[in-house]
Amino acid sequence: SNKLMAKRMMAAAGIRTPAWLSASDNADLPHHGRYILKSGWEHASRGIDDDSIVDADGAASLAAELARR
Repeated sequence: SNKLMAKRMMAAAGIRTPAWLSASDNADLPHHGRYILKSGWEHASRGIDDDSIVDADGAASLAAELARR
């Protein structure tokens, strides 16, 4: 049920998975662009709606949106 752990395990096994970042593990990804914000613990896509899509102007705006949620 831990999405971040599952994505790390798939990547380590060579299974392709879309890029991701977490509030504490984001150094390798750009902070500008469009992101889908979702819980790391909810099942599947539960809780995702139109407001889950965020256009970030940089690391600060992305961090603020993560903190707000």
